[in-house]
Order: sequence, then C-alpha cells, then structure tokens
Amino acid sequence: MSEYALEVCRRPARLAGFDGSAAEALLFLRAASPRGPRSETVLERLNDLDGDFLPCELDGEMVLVNLSWIAYVEVDAGPEDVETVEPGLRRAPVAIDLVSGETLDGELVYLAHPGRARVSDVLNAASERFVRLAAPGCERYVRRAAILRARS
Repeated sequence: MSEYALEVCRRPARLAGFDGSAAEALLFLRAASPRGPRSETVLERLNDLDGDFLPCELDGEMVLVNLSWIAYVEVDAGPEDVETVEPGLRRAPVAIDLVSGETLDGELVYLAHPGRARVSDVLNAASERFVRLAAPGCERYVRRAAILRARS
C-alpha cells in the first residue's frame, strides 16, 4: 500500500442515472469513519465527497463517476445499515417521484434538528446532496436534485 492510499471496504451497489440507465459497481468506503471507530457509511461517502466524482469499481476497473449523473445509489440492506440510537433520528414514510419518471417508496431516515424536523426541512437542507430512503431489503441514497416530488 502506498503512503497515499487509504484502507477501504468495498460495498456492492447499483448506480441509477438521471437518464434511467444503471450500472453495477463496488463503492470504496473508508475503513474508519470520521464519526467514530467504524466503517464509513454509503451516505457519509456520498455527502462527504469534496469533489464531483465518486471513485468506484465498474467491470473490474477503477473509475471516477460524475455525481451529476447519479440519481440514486441502491445497496442491499446489511448489518452496516443498522443505525445506532441517535437523539432526533426520524423515519417518515414517503413516495419519491424522480425526474426520470421512476417512483421510489420507503421511509426517509434522517436526523431531525430542533425546529427542522419535517420531511420538507430535510429535502430543502442544502448541506447534503443525498438523502437516505430505507425500503424492505435495500437502502437507497437519493440525490436531492433528482427528486421531482415527494409525497408523505
């Protein structure tokens, strides 16, 4: 390992584009999270990127995917997706219509801040590019710019 490389965990994912196309990928998640002694989550990775490209593996090749192409990232639900008990963690049933015409159903999972606990507050928060949508058997990380409308 070079002195510049970070230890990572690979997580299989499906990248869905704004145009309706999709690609199977392996995401690179940091072995140590900025929030504690555990692996970085998919949501942390997507929202913590400094730039506009997501490093991942497609067809056995390391590539950089432009985030502006990604409408959402879908992963199978696993033990790493079980949230720790955090004050203010909320779940709200929602149907999300995407600009591509696709509809995603599930529960929006978010950390509510005092006075900013509504679904509209989460969707209007400019601080994060992606929101978490939990559904049976999978987790989706939806780019806010891909959302046409949300119904709760």
